[in-house]
Amino acid sequence: MIGDLESTEIIAEAAKEADGVIHLGFIHDWANMENSSRIDREVIQTIGDALVGTEKAFIVTSAIGQFPAGELKKETDAIDKSSLRGPSETTALTYQDKGVRVMIVRPAPSVHEDGHSGFIDGLFDLAKQNGRSYYAEGAYHWSAVHLADIATLYRLAIEKGEKGAAYHGVAESDIPLKSIAEKIGESLGLPVEATADEEAPGKFTWLAKFTLRNVWGDNELTKAALGWEPTHLGLLEDLEQRK
Repeated sequence: MIGDLESTEIIAEAAKEADGVIHLGFIHDWANMENSSRIDREVIQTIGDALVGTEKAFIVTSAIGQFPAGELKKETDAIDKSSLRGPSETTALTYQDKGVRVMIVRPAPSVHEDGHSGFIDGLFDLAKQNGRSYYAEGAYHWSAVHLADIATLYRLAIEKGEKGAAYHGVAESDIPLKSIAEKIGESLGLPVEATADEEAPGKFTWLAKFTLRNVWGDNELTKAALGWEPTHLGLLEDLEQRK
């Protein structure tokens, strides 16, 4: 089937025919994220409506970044319902009382393979533009997970995840952004430099909202519930494989 996230009839037909559904798509239009959030909710409603009464598995992808800033976040901690993905989680969970085995997976901000990931590639591009690899003085941290490990997590959730549960796609909980900046500087042959938090938005541009706070989550409940054990390279080691 060929379509996009606004092809609701195609999505509904595919969902009805599937044994279970994993919703991974999201339009990362940084100029109009409110519209992206709206489309995401509509996709969730389309799939959820197609699965009502079937007790089929339906996994909705959210993000660790939807938590408010603060301490390391557990799977049971409250998300920020005003965030871009928060309403999507709320919408998805309404289907647990409608005969759908709906679950949430929240990937780490860096889902990486061969030294690449969306946000990491963005940091490399910014380092090239700035002529140096910056990190904020605030000593912030990211979580990360290898692509192969989170693929296993989704499979395990489909097989034995519990209705209404949230799982964290996190292999490493607290990688210092300074360490990431150092790896980027080493890879590009650029100096590494701290920047004051108040000056960081001009240097990180669209990534500032993710580099001026901790974007991290715990994984102990996920590992215990699903028997998930990440086995692939950690982010810093994987960055050494980047080509």
